[in-house]
Amino acid sequence: MVSKRYDLGYLKAGMGEIEDYLLSNQLYWTLGSSSPPGEPIFPQLTLGTLLLVSKRLKPQLDEREKNEFADELSKLKKIEHQWKSAWSQKASREFQARLNLWRNYLDDYRDHPMENYDRYAYEVSRRVVIDLLRPYLEKTSTYYDQILVGLDEILRGNFVRSSFLWEKGIEQSFPSTDYWYLYGRLRENE
Repeated sequence: MVSKRYDLGYLKAGMGEIEDYLLSNQLYWTLGSSSPPGEPIFPQLTLGTLLLVSKRLKPQLDEREKNEFADELSKLKKIEHQWKSAWSQKASREFQARLNLWRNYLDDYRDHPMENYDRYAYEVSRRVVIDLLRPYLEKTSTYYDQILVGLDEILRGNFVRSSFLWEKGIEQSFPSTDYWYLYGRLRENE
């Protein structure tokens, strides 16, 4: 995964452009800021990525950073409230996009497990984002709920429980009761 400095940089860059992003037609917004030297380029701005970065950051911050972080989250809540309809529409669009990408990955894994099982640590971030976006959807769809239940059944049938998948220090933000799929990996073969 990436460093705390990287996530903080992404959060600040995203917050600087969130209103323009929400009012645009784009689902994926290229940030105008550069990532810290020696780090990968920032991913495109989406609500889901912003929520994921915020969740990853929370347990890693020192006291000064916690205050700064709380200020950013407060601003984000105000923007969510101010642009509620645009926020919900973006969340719904991203939810569908992430669900499709997650389904595609699980299909690839089922077709060719040996070629895809090792991508799980990266790909599962899509499943996390799906859960993070869910509270912001305009309305829940039985159709998408059924798809997600079916995908989770596929995942459970190929899942091997183990320790927390991502870097140490952030697992408290992702309890196993809610994010069970981060506490294991996919089987290497069928």
